[in-house]
Parts: sequence; structure tokens; C-alpha cells
Amino acid sequence: MPDKPVNRPQINIRLDKDPSLLDEIKAYASDRNITKNEFLIEAIKSALGKPTTTI
Repeated sequence: MPDKPVNRPQINIRLDKDPSLLDEIKAYASDRNITKNEFLIEAIKSALGKPTTTI
């Protein structure tokens, strides 16, 4: 019997009001050798006052 799929919490966002943000996110993450996802998770944690790792 196959394993059940893992439930991965996920959000999708539109950057319609500031499309240049995507390029800035890509550049920031690339400069620091991290993924866009890692950057966004750390940014969200920071905004919520949660502990973050150094990026």
C-alpha cells in the first residue's frame, strides 16, 4: 500500500501591486546562497516576531 502524501502547508501570493519584488527576492536569495522559500520563511518569521536564523 503506498504511503499517504505528506500534507505540506503552502501559500500562493500575487505580486500584482509590486511585480519588481520577485526580482528583488530572487537577487537577495541568490546573493546569500539560499532559496526564495528560505528567504520568505525567515521574512515572515521576522515580521511575526519569531526567532529566525541568520540569513
